[in-house]
Amino acid sequence: AAPVRQRLGSGGARTQLPPCYYEGYLEKRGPKEKASRRLWTSLCGNSLYFFNNSKDTNYVEKLDLGGFVSLRDDSSRDKNLEAARLVLRMKDGEIKLTAPNLESRE
Repeated sequence: AAPVRQRLGSGGARTQLPPCYYEGYLEKRGPKEKASRRLWTSLCGNSLYFFNNSKDTNYVEKLDLGGFVSLRDDSSRDKNLEAARLVLRMKDGEIKLTAPNLESRE
């Protein structure tokens, strides 16, 4: 992920977010989801905000990291050899995240 450049918005939810540290595409699969979704992700304050794409002004999901327990590498094989697979363990379940390429893994 790259350092965030502040974007000018037109009153959407993105303009109301706390300062963002990093952003980029991640594939996310929550405890009740059967398939991963590719979402633009911003780490802002103590939360991850998920958007359908980098131009959206309103997030589709917010994950408060206050319930964070642990983060571990998911060593299962992926057809994309550059992909980094992580398991984010929260108090209420595990979320699988995949950074699809080297640039996203930073």
